[in-house]
Amino acid sequence: MQASAGLGGVLIPGFVFAGMEPCPPGKLNVQGGTSAPGACASALPVLQLASEAPAGTYAWTAGHAFRRGHVMNSVTAEGESIQCDVRNRWPDGSVKFAVLSGVSSIDRIRHVKLAAGAGPSGQPIAESRIATILGDKDVSLSLGTFGAVSLRSLVGSAVTRSGSTAGRVRTAVSGPIMSEFHYMGIPSEGDRHLRVWFYVRVYANDTMEVETVVENGWLRVESPGQRQYVATMRVGDAVVPINGGIPITHYHHTRWSRTDWVGADPMITPRHDGTYLRSTRLVPNFGYMSPGPKAFQKSSRTQATLNTSYASAMRPQPFDLGNLRSAMGVAGELVSDQIGLLPYWEALAITSGDSRAINASVHNARCLGRYAVYIRDESTLAPPSRTAAGYDRLRVGDGTIPWPDEPTPTYARSHHPSWGYFPYLITGRWQFWEGCASLAVYNHFQTTTAPPWPVQGSNGRGGATGICAQVGTNTRMLAWQLRTLAQAACIAPDGIDIQSQLREQWSNNMDHYWGLQSGKYANYQFGRRMENNLGIVMTATHTGRHAPLDGYLKSAIWMHHYVACSLAYTWDLEINPDASSYSAHERLRNHAYKSVVGMCGIGRTEDGRPLGFSWRRLPNNYMAYGDPDPNGLDVNDSPCPLRFWSSWSEVYEKMLEICGARHQSDTAPGLPFIEVVGVPPPFGFTDEAGALDTIINAHLKYAITGLAYAVDHGVDGASEALARIRASSSWQSTHAEARDYPTAGVIPRS
Repeated sequence: MQASAGLGGVLIPGFVFAGMEPCPPGKLNVQGGTSAPGACASALPVLQLASEAPAGTYAWTAGHAFRRGHVMNSVTAEGESIQCDVRNRWPDGSVKFAVLSGVSSIDRIRHVKLAAGAGPSGQPIAESRIATILGDKDVSLSLGTFGAVSLRSLVGSAVTRSGSTAGRVRTAVSGPIMSEFHYMGIPSEGDRHLRVWFYVRVYANDTMEVETVVENGWLRVESPGQRQYVATMRVGDAVVPINGGIPITHYHHTRWSRTDWVGADPMITPRHDGTYLRSTRLVPNFGYMSPGPKAFQKSSRTQATLNTSYASAMRPQPFDLGNLRSAMGVAGELVSDQIGLLPYWEALAITSGDSRAINASVHNARCLGRYAVYIRDESTLAPPSRTAAGYDRLRVGDGTIPWPDEPTPTYARSHHPSWGYFPYLITGRWQFWEGCASLAVYNHFQTTTAPPWPVQGSNGRGGATGICAQVGTNTRMLAWQLRTLAQAACIAPDGIDIQSQLREQWSNNMDHYWGLQSGKYANYQFGRRMENNLGIVMTATHTGRHAPLDGYLKSAIWMHHYVACSLAYTWDLEINPDASSYSAHERLRNHAYKSVVGMCGIGRTEDGRPLGFSWRRLPNNYMAYGDPDPNGLDVNDSPCPLRFWSSWSEVYEKMLEICGARHQSDTAPGLPFIEVVGVPPPFGFTDEAGALDTIINAHLKYAITGLAYAVDHGVDGASEALARIRASSSWQSTHAEARDYPTAGVIPRS
């Protein structure tokens, strides 16, 4: 593994010293974490290229995000010429995301100091250069009895837009340092669904990277299903048995991938300036930088050891599990590294700059191919359009989309992680943004086509409208679907159809969910039942047994904090397509903030009068917050709200009464949280649970993340609410542990 100089010049495997960053993070303080760069905020960052290959001249490509307004035209580097291909711009026209490429002399570490300016001129590298580099050799993949696909046979072929015709699909990049060509091949013995994609990066030094992606499943082609084959990769004279020569079971609508080089593999891991990356707002402000060895070890808070190599990131075994869950969607998990705005390993890559976390991020993004969610339209070779003629009636599971009744690794909308978004930001690999878009589209097609609640009780997507619906009380399902949709809308390249479709779908969701609070559905019998002053975006009452809360409108309150975090984070991505969507998103976001800000208040005045919800009860699990109506229009078989209680003060007082608990002092500094009631019942407030002596909590971290964003967005009461949390003994004694658990360390940016 690559080692770089750490403290005192000692070589530490996989470690990059945070002080090497051009805008180094400040020292940790008692308030927690470090803010975005201050005095050096105008400087463009250094991109580190860490190579495990012998010293030499190597080709490289990396993705790079930029702050709004920071670079208006293009990016180059001080002292060398690099190529910049801008894929996305902010609404003000400045560069948002670009793919950077170069050919550089590298001896273990190369520091590329980015600067605003034009890149190299000259003729773009032509497709014909591929044949020149291959010479009399080839790159091919054999899939056993299904036959082989040859790269050479695809070069120079006609452009194809049909799943039944092999050929070049697009030229993704055209430049004098690197050009990128995408090909789709059909196995020589033929199959209706198996396809091999070659994503080829051709460099000016006559080396070539070939990323191979094998997919199995179209949108409307009949007879999808499991395929089994023995795969062999040939790169020039090298013959590589895939999966050790053991037969591969390839499930329907899944994919696997690997990357090979024609010429020397530079074995480069790009290391981005984490402080600068946080300042772009495209990732959360994980404020605890420079984690220690504990962050990479399996513990009670992390489910796996992170020690991923470059080879594992580039060439994992097909359908490897990586650090993912074997069964997604296990309720009640106290440790679930993959759930959140970004998964644990991606947050750690940002805060550490460590190759192990960066490699784990890329590796796990490839491992996501094991889930049956990759639906490609055979008529466009792209993720399907929800607005195409007749597609408003399509749904996975009802026969309108051919879908076999075969077991596949369990996918769950309620527990799915961020899907290829961050790996795309650091690599620029096309398959990652397209995978993110594919999942957003799959989530759409997995949802019933019926109108959403309150138009109809089944709470569907509204045909082609594309509402992200939750099932019953599973509010986290809504939160993570919105996050994925927004991420896909953010990174889909400018100027392509799917970007505008995804952003329109986002706008539809903002209009719908804000409409539930603003009277859009007032003409429906139950159209005003979701209006509330608690920050609840969507809910239904849980019909299970949760004594003593049975008979009330109740659910897992922490799931609503997920929604607040999702709406807050996606606001910073700036994906709203018009002023109406912008306004609806802002109002809905501010409404959702009422849940996290409202639950971090003071319970009673000094003379005992009700005042708010006590911050000490923030960790509570199930909670009642209104009365249900068993005769109302169901939200997926759950009674809809009859009346939300009017304020968090009323919720607090009623919960004390229902549970037979007493108000506990919450104004003095240094008090702890009150521990959440365990499972099984009783649920609700208790005076016997004792203190919760940590803020590093699987559910609590989302409330604190929401507060950090609320402070950033200037929400009334947010700063005071966060100050209460930070004055607690629970915070004071444990917040520094977020260095080694970065997803619990989101802080305000100022």
